[in-house]
Amino acid sequence: MKSLVIDAASDKIFLVIINNKNIYTSTHENSKSNFDKLIIFINDFLKKNEISINKIDQIYVNRGPGSF
Repeated sequence: MKSLVIDAASDKIFLVIINNKNIYTSTHENSKSNFDKLIIFINDFLKKNEISINKIDQIYVNRGPGSF
């Protein structure tokens, strides 16, 4: 089971892949200009860890509170 966690509700963007017993993480500064790059960050993170989006079973997104 592969899960992707996306948390962009605070001053950092956190990306986490949980792949069975392995956990991979990435963080980026969060700002209104950087937020537009979220999809790029996710794609790069998946490529770096050699996981296709098609192989992700579950996606979790933190919705807030955030500043948007």
